[in-house]
Amino acid sequence: PDRVERHMKICRVAQKASKRRGVWDGAKKRVEGTVFAEFQYNRSRTPPIIKEWKKNGRRWKSESNQLREIAAINADIKTMRTSADIKEEKNDVMISAPANK
Repeated sequence: PDRVERHMKICRVAQKASKRRGVWDGAKKRVEGTVFAEFQYNRSRTPPIIKEWKKNGRRWKSESNQLREIAAINADIKTMRTSADIKEEKNDVMISAPANK
């Protein structure tokens, strides 16, 4: 019993006397004293879309569907343009063809 009390007393004194150690930040120490130290806190703001992804998770399925819709619209426009070009070429050929008399 005597040694347990003595141990508790010594531990209390040691706890009061000792300071808590800070957390070691290796990145901070690595940058300290270099040219990069002046740029350490000049980060650009996080875009709002990234903040939303971090908060709610990325909605890959809806993004994929949007991309597919855009691709389909672009494909439709491309086919409409090519068919219009073909019609114009046919009209040009008909107009420029010499008449047989």
